Amino acid sequence: MRIKLHFLFFMGLAMASSRDTASSSLPNSIIKKIDSVTDRADYVSIDPHYSSLTKQIPNKIKGFAEDVGSTRISSHIINRYRSFKESADNVGPSRLSTDIINRYRSFKESANSEFFLLSSSTNYSFSATNHQTDPNHPPPTLHESMPPRRKRSISTSSSALFRLRRSSNGMSYSFSVHHPTPIFFSDATFSTLQSHISALARVVTGVSLYNGLIDKSISSDHAITELMNLGSIQLKDLETFDNKKVDEFVKKLKKTSTEMGAQSVTLEKQIVDLYTMKNVWNGSKNFETIPDEASFKGLQYLENLDLTVLENFKVGTDSQKSLESLTNAAKAVVDAIEKGNALKTLKQMNPFHQFAQLVEHCSNAKPEGIKFLTPAETTPLKTNLKMLQGFSSKTEVLSTLSRIASSGMEASSGRMHTSGLINGHRDLNQLSNDVENAWLHNSLGTFDVKEGLSVFTGLAEKMSALDEKWNSARTKTVRRSLQTARNLESSSNFVKYNPDSLDTAFQSFQTFPIYSQRLDSLKALSKDFIKLLKVVEIVYFISRSKSLESSKTHLLLLKNGEKVKDVVGRIMQQLTFYASIPTDPQIKQYKEFFDFLKTLNEDFTSLSAATQFVIDLRNLKDEQSFETDITTASSAVSGSSKHISTIRSKIEEIIQSETGKKLVGLKELVKFSKPLGDSSEALSRVQKVLERKKELLDFVENGHLVEGVVELFPDPSDQFEVRKDWAGFDELSSKILNQLDKIQKWIDGLVTSEELDSYGSALEKLSGLGDVDLEMSKRLQAIDFLLKQIDRFKLQSPADEVVKFKETITPLESLNLEFSKFDASLSTMSSTLTGLKNTGGKAVKSTTMAAGLLGEEKKLTARKDTVK
Repeated sequence: MRIKLHFLFFMGLAMASSRDTASSSLPNSIIKKIDSVTDRADYVSIDPHYSSLTKQIPNKIKGFAEDVGSTRISSHIINRYRSFKESADNVGPSRLSTDIINRYRSFKESANSEFFLLSSSTNYSFSATNHQTDPNHPPPTLHESMPPRRKRSISTSSSALFRLRRSSNGMSYSFSVHHPTPIFFSDATFSTLQSHISALARVVTGVSLYNGLIDKSISSDHAITELMNLGSIQLKDLETFDNKKVDEFVKKLKKTSTEMGAQSVTLEKQIVDLYTMKNVWNGSKNFETIPDEASFKGLQYLENLDLTVLENFKVGTDSQKSLESLTNAAKAVVDAIEKGNALKTLKQMNPFHQFAQLVEHCSNAKPEGIKFLTPAETTPLKTNLKMLQGFSSKTEVLSTLSRIASSGMEASSGRMHTSGLINGHRDLNQLSNDVENAWLHNSLGTFDVKEGLSVFTGLAEKMSALDEKWNSARTKTVRRSLQTARNLESSSNFVKYNPDSLDTAFQSFQTFPIYSQRLDSLKALSKDFIKLLKVVEIVYFISRSKSLESSKTHLLLLKNGEKVKDVVGRIMQQLTFYASIPTDPQIKQYKEFFDFLKTLNEDFTSLSAATQFVIDLRNLKDEQSFETDITTASSAVSGSSKHISTIRSKIEEIIQSETGKKLVGLKELVKFSKPLGDSSEALSRVQKVLERKKELLDFVENGHLVEGVVELFPDPSDQFEVRKDWAGFDELSSKILNQLDKIQKWIDGLVTSEELDSYGSALEKLSGLGDVDLEMSKRLQAIDFLLKQIDRFKLQSPADEVVKFKETITPLESLNLEFSKFDASLSTMSSTLTGLKNTGGKAVKSTTMAAGLLGEEKKLTARKDTVK
């Protein structure tokens, strides 16, 4: 495996790019030194054959730093590079370990940070270049990979300099660390903010964790489960883990799955659909509150809405002027929209959409067939339900396995004591770097935690050994099988239904109200309302936009979407139908049917749960790798007790060690651990959103492909199978764009600062991003079914597009867009950081006093032991 060693702290890249501009003021001697290293380093393989070359690099970097100015790159950066390089050399041509890759990334990130300080202190001025419109200088984005030598003049977001030079509109500006006014460099400012807050959160949480272990407010087992990201798992369950019980239960699942009859498949689906409709109707807003006929007519003025300027907008040579032209054009359209109440009316249509979706669900599911079933026709279902009796694992061992399999992914939401260590035990290794952080020293000068936090040295390695043991349980197929097993285990423990009650249930179904036919006009009208709302919201988004980049998708949707005039025209043709809704006989029949579902009691709820268990259990027979996957996971977890014992012993050493005693005087920091941890995790999620921004926009831009292909299916029931899992796509698209716009607006508003006090207000403005549930697992299921039908009907044309679309959006399955849980902490960050600084003022005296008291207490204990 070959890796480009982009370790030049991105100076080389920056200067090479600057060299391409006429205004570069760097001496040729500097440029030559850069080239002498970068020309050879770009294609260096991590292989022993290149060791002689790579060993020259740190010295060349050091020499370059001396030439630029008095500021040198710190020795710990050079040492971390050497550590990375030596480890890589030892690997040889085989695949690099995750640890080495992480160490390289850590080295590179530190280099980015130091380069900012180094290049700022030299006070070089870089000329403004329009990267938005110049094809040779496209605007950089966060976390983009550095290109080869021949493309070095093209900016990349992994370059610290280009992140510093980039503004929201793609322009670059002169800068100096001594500049008297705020400097706007959004990407770099965000990276700096995230780096500082995450380091601060780790240090504060590290201190709080130690004190919790010392005063017994945190048990060692609780600390282990949080740092290993195990959620609510009890360590004793791992220590007493029994492969045999797992094997027995899995075999029982498989055996029962193959014995389940298939004669009741249709009936089972009808029962589950009825329960789904009952829940949807219970959760729907009052259908009677939809806008009246006058409000409906009031939308007609949108037929003359002129979007030509936006639909045909082209970026000019001056990106700033282009942005102004774009927002002004959008504001003019907004003014036209606000002459009426279109936005308000369209948003008030939500109950109408919920009703339309429910009617479509009902029309496709055809649950009314249950009304006419005879007792003999329900016998196969009763037989299947009887198989569930006594079917219980009586444990949660599969849930434990599933949690372990997902522990290497996102942090558990239930962490109480280690919130600042968002990556769990992996973040313990960062503490040694954090305590050396110059910014932390400047911001919290009175804190002296370097020696105290070194008490955790070695704990991460013990935990990593256990983590690596579990790695074979974390493959995608194993995780999926474990999730299936977990759901079946949960159902086996909690689903209780007496099959003899089935006859009584079906007697109540005999009283179903009758409803007539499909209401296609209802569905069509709902679809057009949503289209129109989406256009209106997009125009509002563009009018508030702070960058051309964030408006690209909106403009594309306007350009490729249906003309507003046509959509409004179709809506107005449905005026008579809409006006008749309160008295329409068919609408009334559906409402009576949905209201009847509300009357079904708890027994029906139990029947639905048991029926779903039957469906899931029968489907298990098609999972070919299920048993093998569970065996793999079971083997990975078996024997964990030895590692757990080692970790416990290490924590006991930490508690008994004198090294951390100075931290006892900082007990007050515990109250800052959670808010800082929440802020750090919120920033981490923002970063992940930015990293997946392309995939999110691809999802929004190309999601209409699904509906287009569905229309090709000849069977309405097949269409419904896709649509039920793809439902709400347009609303979801609007939510995604809204959240992305909020994030971009927040980033664009960040101001470069090294002052801790300024971070409070910046983080407070991050609150309010809201939650967006992508439901990507469900949507990927819809696409899988779509692909099966494409193959079934030999629809060759869309197949490649759908496959490509699925590949594009699959990474979104692990993306978490829920931010509201952090709002409480984010909204009070100014007071949190002020309190933290004030606590720091007391740190020296209290720490010294605490250490002295601990020493006296130890002497007193020793004397007591002697007397005994």
